[in-house]
Amino acid sequence: MDGGGGSIELRSLPLTRTRVWPGNPRKTVRGVEELAASIREKGVLEPALARAVEGDPEVSWEILAGQRRFLAAGLAGLTEIPAIVRVIGDDEALELGLVENAARADVDPLEEAEAIERLVQAHGRSVAQVAARLGHAPRWVERRRALLNLTPASRAWATSLALPLAHMQALAAVAADVQARVIERVSRYPASRALSLAGFSEEIARELHQLRDAPFGLADADLGARACKGCQRRSDAQGDLFGEMNSAACLDADCWSGKADALWERAQKDAKKRRLKVVPAKDVIAYEYAGGFSLRHDAPYLQRPAAKDEKPVAIVRRETGHVLELYAKPEASSTSPDTSVAVDDDRDDEEEDDASFKAREEKARAERAAAHAARLRRLYDLTAAPGMAVQFARCALLSDMFLNDPTETVRLARAIGFDVADGLPEPEIVAAIPDDALVRVLLAVTASGRLEDGEDIQPYERAIADALAAPAVPTVRLWIPEEAWDTLTPDDRDDLEEPIGGSKITWDGRVGWVTAAVPEGEVLVALRGIISALAIEVHEGDEQPAAAPTPTPPATAATIELRVNRGDWLQHRSGLQDCAKGLLHKKWEPEGDDRVARVARAGEAATKVLAYAKKNRVRLRVDGVAHEPEALTAPKSSAKKGGRK
Repeated sequence: MDGGGGSIELRSLPLTRTRVWPGNPRKTVRGVEELAASIREKGVLEPALARAVEGDPEVSWEILAGQRRFLAAGLAGLTEIPAIVRVIGDDEALELGLVENAARADVDPLEEAEAIERLVQAHGRSVAQVAARLGHAPRWVERRRALLNLTPASRAWATSLALPLAHMQALAAVAADVQARVIERVSRYPASRALSLAGFSEEIARELHQLRDAPFGLADADLGARACKGCQRRSDAQGDLFGEMNSAACLDADCWSGKADALWERAQKDAKKRRLKVVPAKDVIAYEYAGGFSLRHDAPYLQRPAAKDEKPVAIVRRETGHVLELYAKPEASSTSPDTSVAVDDDRDDEEEDDASFKAREEKARAERAAAHAARLRRLYDLTAAPGMAVQFARCALLSDMFLNDPTETVRLARAIGFDVADGLPEPEIVAAIPDDALVRVLLAVTASGRLEDGEDIQPYERAIADALAAPAVPTVRLWIPEEAWDTLTPDDRDDLEEPIGGSKITWDGRVGWVTAAVPEGEVLVALRGIISALAIEVHEGDEQPAAAPTPTPPATAATIELRVNRGDWLQHRSGLQDCAKGLLHKKWEPEGDDRVARVARAGEAATKVLAYAKKNRVRLRVDGVAHEPEALTAPKSSAKKGGRK
């Protein structure tokens, strides 16, 4: 066999006895068909680089550079390929392959990373040597090597989306569990690949520990191998990938956890010296949320001292790793005078004292837990009381808005057509949502926050996420005048709510209208047929139809006009509507900024509304004058003649 020793030889190699070097860094070869077409016409214009193979009865040569030409030559029907045959070791062959790839635009960065790692680990090349050979900066080489931190699942996901290289490098900079959570959340977006690097980095940042929230000092070098200050595993130290993040984050979750554990160990040793009790988080912390936490009501501790100069009595570790000092709750001190954790050094029986303390503490905790459970049961029972479920839903929605952000609720309220002005206080925003939409608004807003969090996805959450990601079915909005709706029988309304078996149409009340968004298809066709059979008026379109002006009937001896302004209406709408239920809440109609009802003067609705207004101090006007109790009595003589008061 020719080509031995240090000689260089140009030969035509038979394709049947030639193979691609198995160690070639390029595994993915594109455009072979196009090159084969060119070779059929012009032949192989540039020889490949090959070396002899010893000890293989079936293969005599292997291609080190030019595998695309080799594959295309076979596809074009050639039996030989021109090649320069040299004696080359694996390390030099690997370098040549990387240099050849560097000139290509379609090189696979993961394949390149694997080849660089082989040069460094198997052939002893330094990062600086590889960088010099490839004509890149050492930082570039480190970035490529870091791609090997991608998990197999991350690689498959990135490849399936043809994810940009910078996105892959940002994902490779974080731990495997973080990669999995980022992919889980980002995969819900219809256009995952379209996320900018800044947007993708923000998605990663949501799964990282923010340095501004660190439970330990960033300059503290005693908790781990290195201090956070100046660490290269900070996002702001890798500005090419994470430079546009809102705040710096830690890219090394293991280091963070180790420091938090070391901080807790230090805190426990300090607590022992200060004679502070170390309590489990489950015994004192009810729940934690973004930026804060809540102590259990039955815990005998306070976060802050009840009196000036009071000293802490215990410590606890939060989920975030922060060490919290706790102070004695006054109630616990008065009922259990011996619950102080301070130890008298003169006592001979310290162990017995500690056991007594634990027994009293456990008894007090059990009593508080029982009282709280009884209160919860009472609240549960109240949800079944008439009208109370809606009030509970308003309370829950208001609590969610205080704890999080009212923006989501405002956006949803506007999206479904409710009038929520900018700058309204949270109670008024909640009051602006009608009873029949309240529970659905609460569920949607709560689910939105949970689904965005993306951690520990449960089956029922997955069902919602899948439904959310499914293509939306086009709908047509139908509008039925409220007067026409009121003429329908219960059976007619049942037909409109379920036009075919298995369908469910939700009709919502608006001022003067009852409306529903109906999916296109057989349900809409069936619904149109039912409406036609009922011979009632219906409008179709996204915008609410303009209603014909309703003439204002004059007040008579038999009627009374009740008027409230917009502010009182938003605050007391539920109560005022309940008072007029016998006449349907449509009796409250908009006039300018007011809401007006005209009802029977001596009727039950008028009596209830006036009594409610008096009890709750609603600024109600009766026939144009301020509400007075005597308005409930028989009309004056002027009213008997049909004139206004």
